[in-house]
Amino acid sequence: MQGAMGEKSEYSENVPSDLEFLGGDFTVLNASSLAQADAGDGPGLRVLKEVLLAILRCPGFVFSVQPQEEYTRVREKTGGKWREVMRFPATLHREFGEEVSRLFLKCNFHHYSLPQDGVVLLALGDGKWYDLFVSTVTGIHGPIFDFTFARREISFDLDLDKLGFDASGLAALKKAVDAPAGMVLVTGPTHSGKSIVCYSAVMRRLLRGDSVTTIEAPRKFRLPGARQIQLGYGGNYENFYANALADDPRVLLVQEIRYYEPIVGALASARERLVVAGIHAGEVILCLIRLQRFAGDEKFPQSEQKRIRQDRELLAESLSLVCSGRVLNLLCPGCRQPGTVPAATIRRSGLAVAGEGDVPVFSPGPGCEACRGTGIAGCRGIYEVLPISRDMRRLLAGPVPECAIIRQAREEGLLSLREMALRLALDGAIGFQHAIAATSPPFPDDLNH
Repeated sequence: MQGAMGEKSEYSENVPSDLEFLGGDFTVLNASSLAQADAGDGPGLRVLKEVLLAILRCPGFVFSVQPQEEYTRVREKTGGKWREVMRFPATLHREFGEEVSRLFLKCNFHHYSLPQDGVVLLALGDGKWYDLFVSTVTGIHGPIFDFTFARREISFDLDLDKLGFDASGLAALKKAVDAPAGMVLVTGPTHSGKSIVCYSAVMRRLLRGDSVTTIEAPRKFRLPGARQIQLGYGGNYENFYANALADDPRVLLVQEIRYYEPIVGALASARERLVVAGIHAGEVILCLIRLQRFAGDEKFPQSEQKRIRQDRELLAESLSLVCSGRVLNLLCPGCRQPGTVPAATIRRSGLAVAGEGDVPVFSPGPGCEACRGTGIAGCRGIYEVLPISRDMRRLLAGPVPECAIIRQAREEGLLSLREMALRLALDGAIGFQHAIAATSPPFPDDLNH
């Protein structure tokens, strides 16, 4: 962030003024006020200010606040590695959490039975704006808070053409997004790029004049002309579908689905309109297997055969495309370190390579002036895209083994994220270990359990 704070900023065409995109209930923080002591500040707010000032001085964009038994540590992730930034006493973690809840999550600190997400708008005072996202999960010593910065003028440049899809994947995604009905499902873990894909897809339809309604938790971007519904703390997606569909939108965005029931409602809505949804389910194949399995006997007892059949038929009827992505760190070409990896290791990792012996690869360097000492020269996205074919619909609609879904996806040309990442590693664009850590091994075709 330190390097970014000194650069001159220009807003994108989607953000014509400082205030136009401030609509809604975003909390706005001014960086200059963080250093100002106020007699009315409680201990939690003082610690929060110290933490935000500390991470603003760091070059990274991903931070974690993790409580321990005697202290809470703040760590920064840069180049795929974590380093400690600061600590504060464990006795202040509760007060810190209360202030994060008040400003970011707008919920009661005492209730963390489910993961929570929130966002504030951070103004740096020199024309720069950042979205500062926070997500929290419960740890054994208290809630763990993960903070992520995103440049507002970059994050608002919502365009599928600029996200890094290959030509065939982009064409398939655009075809599904342009269709009058069906569900486009974007899957992946936190910080995998789900939201930017979902919002870019919706923006494509907004620019064509289609009516859009969203159900979001949290609301990450303002979509000009869209009817955006904020899912409150403890709210269930199922309770909001009737309201969201009251004005018969042509496009419905359902963001950050974490359990099965909202998927059923979204699939039902996709019979008459485009539904774009984000879900935490890993890669494309894993997502398909879980959806087909949850619609079956592992979700409902055998006595509910009618319900099982209906859910699977709904899945096969409404799902039009599944997409998964990861954001990878690019190596700085000026200081990256050469190395080798045995060809057998690469094959075991998931990419078929010819021959034996060692294969040249690279790893992050010690840092240089060009990369501001990080060893990283930006990032890029990789995506696997699978349109749902007639044959795949037939498999999703019935009680088939997992290996059948895997084989069908392979026959249709699905290239796994691991294979894409390893190819970039062999080209020297990313580190080999980063390619392994950021992706999962491809599913074997003979999986059957």
